[in-house]
Amino acid sequence: MIDMDDKKIIMEKLQKKIAEAGICILLEECKHGGLYRIQARNFDFGIYDEKQQGFIGVREKFGNTYLFIEFHRDNNTVGKMFGTVNPKELLEMCPVKDLGTHFLADTEKYIENKELRKWLDDKIKKYDTTTGDKK
Repeated sequence: MIDMDDKKIIMEKLQKKIAEAGICILLEECKHGGLYRIQARNFDFGIYDEKQQGFIGVREKFGNTYLFIEFHRDNNTVGKMFGTVNPKELLEMCPVKDLGTHFLADTEKYIENKELRKWLDDKIKKYDTTTGDKK
C-alpha cells in the first residue's frame, strides 16, 4: 500500500513532468497579479494571488456570478491539497493592487471588490474563452 508521503512524491514528479511538457505553468512561475488563461472547474480566466496560491475568477452558480478563488494544482499547503487550476498562459498584468475578493462593510456585510470585478469582467470580454486569443 502507498502511504501519503509516497503519494505526494509521486504527484510532485507527475506535476513536474506535465509542466515540463508545457501543459501547465508551475506555481513558482506564476506572477502575482497576472491574468492567466486557465483550466479550472469554475472559470477560464483568473488573476493569480501569490498570498493564497490561487486564482481569482468570476464564478457562476445558480444564475449568480461572483468573485471566487480556486487554488493552483501545485498548492499543497494544509487544507488546500487539492488545487483545481492548471494555468496555461499569462495574458497580462492586472493594475488593481488589492486582490481581495470581498470587503467587510460597516454593516457587517461582505461587499464584492468592485474595482477588481469590473477589470476582470472587461478582460473576460476581451479574450475569447475557447482559445485565449484576443477578440
